[in-house]
Amino acid sequence: MEGTGKLTQQQSSIMEELKIQDNSPVEFTCPKINRVMSFLKTVEMVAPEGEDLEYFHRRKESILDTLEEIREANQALRAWGNQQHKKAELWKSQAKHFKQLITQPFKH
Repeated sequence: MEGTGKLTQQQSSIMEELKIQDNSPVEFTCPKINRVMSFLKTVEMVAPEGEDLEYFHRRKESILDTLEEIREANQALRAWGNQQHKKAELWKSQAKHFKQLITQPFKH
């Protein structure tokens, strides 16, 4: 998701769909990451005298790249957590079923 500070229609639709299936205890971080990235893009770099301005621009790009990596890691973690939640719900259902089987009287 591009760091413009605003979500595109497609991004909003995807997020709404994910929220329906989401069991995460934290809210989506993409909008927050977008706000930080948008702010960073508006910051004008002025190099101190004798310093290389290009160095500061590379650092700024490095920060933006790192924010994208954080976004991707957050999305992967959220997907993993939701997958684990689904597995736990399935196991819970199966355990309940097996408990019922075990506690039923044996019929010849």
